Amino acid sequence: MFRFLATARLVVVGGAISCRATSDRATPPVFVGTPLVGPFSQVFLLVGPGR
Repeated sequence: MFRFLATARLVVVGGAISCRATSDRATPPVFVGTPLVGPFSQVFLLVGPGR
C-alpha cells in the first residue's frame, strides 16, 4: 500500500509541476495555438514538395 501511495504522490506532484512549468508563461492563445499550428504546418510543408 505504501508503494502505491508513493507512486501516486509522485505522479500527482510531478504532473502539477510540469503543468505549471509549461502553462505558466504561455497565454491562452499561444497555449491553444501551438498544438494546432504545428501539425498543420508540418503537413503542408511535407506534402507540398512530395506532390
